[in-house]
Formats: sequence, C-alpha cells, structure tokens
Amino acid sequence: MKKIRFLLALAIVALLGISWGKYLYGKERTMSQYSKNITQADNYMKQKLYDRAIQKYTKAIEYKSTEKNWEKLLKAYQLRSEETDIYGKEAADDYIVQLDKAIHTIEPNEDMILELTDSYVKEEEYEEAQNTLKYAESKGIKSKALEEKKEEIRYIYTLNSTKITSFSSYSNDSYAVNNGSYWGIIDSDGELDHEFEYSYLSQSGEDQVRIITKGEDSRLYDKEDKVLGIFDFTVSDAGTYAENKIAVKNGEFYSYYNALAQKQFGEFEQAGTFTEGLAAVKKDGKWGIIDEKGKIKEEYAYDEIVLDNQGHYCNNGIILAKNNGKYSIYNEKFKKIGKFECEEIGVPTEDKLYAFMKNGKWGFVDSEGKEIISPEYDGAKSFSNGLAAVCKDGKWGFITKNNKLVIDYEFTDADYFNENGICIVQCQDPYEESGYTWKVLKLELGLEK
Repeated sequence: MKKIRFLLALAIVALLGISWGKYLYGKERTMSQYSKNITQADNYMKQKLYDRAIQKYTKAIEYKSTEKNWEKLLKAYQLRSEETDIYGKEAADDYIVQLDKAIHTIEPNEDMILELTDSYVKEEEYEEAQNTLKYAESKGIKSKALEEKKEEIRYIYTLNSTKITSFSSYSNDSYAVNNGSYWGIIDSDGELDHEFEYSYLSQSGEDQVRIITKGEDSRLYDKEDKVLGIFDFTVSDAGTYAENKIAVKNGEFYSYYNALAQKQFGEFEQAGTFTEGLAAVKKDGKWGIIDEKGKIKEEYAYDEIVLDNQGHYCNNGIILAKNNGKYSIYNEKFKKIGKFECEEIGVPTEDKLYAFMKNGKWGFVDSEGKEIISPEYDGAKSFSNGLAAVCKDGKWGFITKNNKLVIDYEFTDADYFNENGICIVQCQDPYEESGYTWKVLKLELGLEK
C-alpha cells in the first residue's frame, strides 16, 4: 500500500512537472511571438508599410495590451490616414475607430482624448466629440486644455446660406424673414419653412395666428392656414396676435383688430401686444397702458415703455420704462425696483438679465437692479437663452453670463438666441448693395440645457 501511494505521488509530481514545463514553454513561445510581431511591425513602419505594421501591432496587443503598444498601433493608423491619395478617406475613419477603441480599452491620457476629439470635430461629428470629453471627465481626466476644448465645441456654429435683408424676431417657433423682395418663414431650427413668396408676414402670434399679405390681399391665418378674417386694406406692418387682438398699421397710426379682421378701437403711434387684458401704447409722444376695451389703465406718463420681442410690456413681472429721461426697472404695478437708472436699456427677456448703457458703455443688470456685468462694451443685447450679443470696435460676438466670450467678434450686428441655438446675425456682404446681409447662425450642438 505504501508503495502504491509513493508511485501515485510520484505520478502527480511528474504530471505537475510536465504541466509546468508546458506552461514555461508556452510562455516562452508567446513572448517570442510577441517580440517577433513587435520587431516586424517596427520594421514595417520604417518602410511605410502601414497595413502590415497594423497587422503585426494588433497581434502583439493580443499578447500585451499596454499603452506603449496601443500608441504604436495608433501611430500606424495615423500615418496611414494622412496618405489619403493611397488609402482613401476610409483610412481616416479607421484611425478614429481605433483611437476610440484604445481610449475605452486602456487608461486614456489627455493627449489621446484631445486627438480623438479633434478628429471627430474634423469629421463634423460634434456629438461624438462632446461624448469623448464627457467620457474623459467620467474617468477623472481633467485639465485646462480639456475644459477649453469642451467650450470650443459647445459653441461651434454654421451660417445658413439664406440671405435675409430684414426679419421679425423669433416668436412662437418661427421667424418672419424678408429677402429684399418677398417674405418667407424660417422655423425654430433655422430652416426655410415657407418660401419667399409673400408681400408681408407678421410675427407668429398666439396659436400661430399671423397676417399674410399676397399682393394687395391681407388676411389673418391660423396654424392650419385657414382664413380667420380678411382686411379691407393692404397690411404692411402689424404687431403680434394675442387675446383676439392684433395691432395693425393703416396709414400713420396703429389700431387693434380682432380675428375677423374687424377694427376694434384706437389710433396710436405705437402699440404693443395684449397680455392678461393689457397692452402698452404710445399716444401724443407718451406711453401708457390700456385695457381690452381701449380704456386707459396707466396714464400716458412715460417717455418709453420697452416692449419685448413679441410686443409685451411686462415680461416675468418686470417692466422696463423711461421717465424723466432715465430708464428704470419696475414691477408689474409700475412700482420702481431699487434705485437703478441708466441712459439706455435692452429689451426685457426671460433670462432677466438686461443690457444697459451708462456713460456710453454697455453692461448688464438683473431684475433687482443689481449690476452683474459692469459697462465695458460699445453695444449689447439682453441675454436670451444664456447668451448675449456684445459689440467691441464695431464687431459683435457673444458672451455667457459669467462674461466669457464664446463666439468671437465676427458680425456687424446680432439678434437673440432661441431655445434651439438659432440666432440671426448680420455679416458683411460685398455683393449686396447695402454691403451687409443677415444670416441664420446655428450652434451645432444647440444650447446647453
């Protein structure tokens, strides 16, 4: 029995020895294959045989998936991608695919992240570029360069080729735009929705009701293009429809009409949009507030009541008005908020951060009268959807609420951003008689929510 146990133990030891020997032999053979692949790949790189080098580096990575080996493989793909006349456009795509694979296989470094991000930007794949930076952040990779790249991508934009000579500010998902001869409609994404074929278009109002003039025929249409009312004169200027009323200019004055295109009341020098039964109007050089019957509710005592881009005098409980030569901030009952005064002020917006001018320079003030950005600009527009147009040395760009320039001074004028990252900007155009044209600016990634 002892002899049997001894022989059994001896057999086990022998088997272990054989297994260990096979392991050492296999490991030695693996390392030999690995070294051979690396050596061959390095030689192929010197000969610019990138396809062969890629094949060998890929084999080597099967043995050792190290950062150094991935860098060698990526270098082969990169050099291959630069020879587009030989390898074609697909080589660039292959490089991006492998770079993305590397970043998700090994611990990525800042240079790899920036390289992949820039590659996606070059291919105009902005969402992929943004996702790469988000992935880096999730892995704890942070740097000033990555933050700057993130902001650079966030504000990449394109300019639509459609030329515009004039327009109505964004309202109810669209812009009314003119090409110098006719009016058309651009939607909330900056795309031409209705061709330039109308003599006149008013802003889109409540339920997307607007006035459309074709030739000399002017009618009120709803969002389904059904006729609500027909005017007995040609309309070429009007406000925004709301609460069954729209201010329409006929001759020198504005009057309010209902949805049947019937005159209701008033002859005003200027007239705003109704909101909660009230509207701001100008008469005999002064501004006041009227009710839905046309009766005065706030006396004609103001030099100006600033209307927002849809013609409302009150925006989120805030009124901006001029009295005794100075603009101030008021609540909805026309009670002055704080002691803030200025020489000029921008339109009220949902952002509640208004452009203002003092001593010839523009800054920004909040709804409580606190200066958020001190006057430093030659011109400015109130913030809309987190961005504001500002002017220096005759050129306009855009800043964020922390006063950081994110779109450079490249335009001759600018409007306001809508919620989809669309803004109409003015550009120099030597082919236009005026020397300028308006174009649609579109942020490729939209606005940050």
